[in-house]
Amino acid sequence: MRNGRIHSHRGAVPGVIIALVSLLLVSGCKSPMAGMSGYMRNKALTDAVLEYNKLLRWQEWEKASDYVKISDRAVFESKMEASEESFHLTDFEIRDTKPGEDAKSAVVRVAFRYYWLPSIVERKMSVTQRWAWSEDEKHWQVVTPFSLPSGTASKAHGAAASARADVPSGGPGEPATDPEHTRIDRAAGEN
Repeated sequence: MRNGRIHSHRGAVPGVIIALVSLLLVSGCKSPMAGMSGYMRNKALTDAVLEYNKLLRWQEWEKASDYVKISDRAVFESKMEASEESFHLTDFEIRDTKPGEDAKSAVVRVAFRYYWLPSIVERKMSVTQRWAWSEDEKHWQVVTPFSLPSGTASKAHGAAASARADVPSGGPGEPATDPEHTRIDRAAGEN
């Protein structure tokens, strides 16, 4: 209250809002909000990679298939479910993540420990996962879904070798067709 009058700031609020909106429109794509899509996409990649590999670790094939391209989901689920009684992942470690230049693809290296029953020998394998951003589904999808290492029970009982394995089209005992995709490094405990 000044000079016996009550002053209102009601007229000032719309003016401030109009000024802020104008400032944002003038600054356009250079606003801090514009850069957040790349950051959010990278965070979404990190979260997707971690969640997908956790689901593999705990044999949650159906949930893990949410990260697989729709066209590959049924094959992925059936191959994984067919071996879930004998194949077990015991641990994983995300070794490296390299985003593609287009920011819509990435290559992720993951180290897994696993065993095939009836053997209790834990083995290691290194997997290269290729990921792509799906504009249609607005989330990251693994382009090379996890597949089982080749050589089921016979490999589980024998000495570990530098065998090729794990391609989306392959399955238990099938030869690899993509030698860069996965490699069984060595049995746990071997030097």
